[in-house]
Formats: sequence, structure tokens, C-alpha cells
Amino acid sequence: MSMEKSNYKLIYKKSNKGDSILLKGNIQQEREKVLLKIGGKNIEKIFNEIEKVLKEKNLIEEESSSANSIKLKLNQDIGPMVGGFLILIRRSREPLEWIPYFEPLIQGEKY
Repeated sequence: MSMEKSNYKLIYKKSNKGDSILLKGNIQQEREKVLLKIGGKNIEKIFNEIEKVLKEKNLIEEESSSANSIKLKLNQDIGPMVGGFLILIRRSREPLEWIPYFEPLIQGEKY
């Protein structure tokens, strides 16, 4: 069994139905699929904090940006970590309280 490269994209979308964050991936050269979609009232702030940490650590590349969306290409290694963190936020009643834990998670320090 050979392991193919996995590509992950983090996308912030604005729409009339509400803002959302999407995590897309194409695993083993399959067509790109939405792996996770979250929304809510503080979703823009959450995305900005995640983007800030990933830019500081040089773990993302901006793929495209428009008035309604921002697409970021994630390094292959951190795609699953970002996905796990987004699942944690999605299930939380207070997602903003989890933001301080994101940077130590990405650095692999204590979590």
C-alpha cells in the first residue's frame, strides 16, 4: 500500500446564509471533498485567529482571496490537526474559549 500525498485547504466563505469555515481535502488523488463545515456567530474571529497562528508558523499559503472568500492551502502535516481542532470547536458551546489552545496544539508542545 503506497501513501499518496494529501492536500488540505482551509476556506472562509461569506454568504447570505451566514459565514462558514470549510476544510477540504483530496486524499489519495481523489476529487477534492468537503471534510468539515462549521458556522456560527463568531466564525470570522475564529478563522482570523487560526489564520494568524498558521501564518506566524509559516504553515499556510494563500491560494486566493476575494470579497466573499479566502482560500488557504495548508501544509500536509497539519491538515489533520486543524481538522481535529475544528471538530472540537464545532462541538463546543463556547468556541472562542478554545482559541488559546490552538498554537500549542500546532507546535506539539503539550497536547
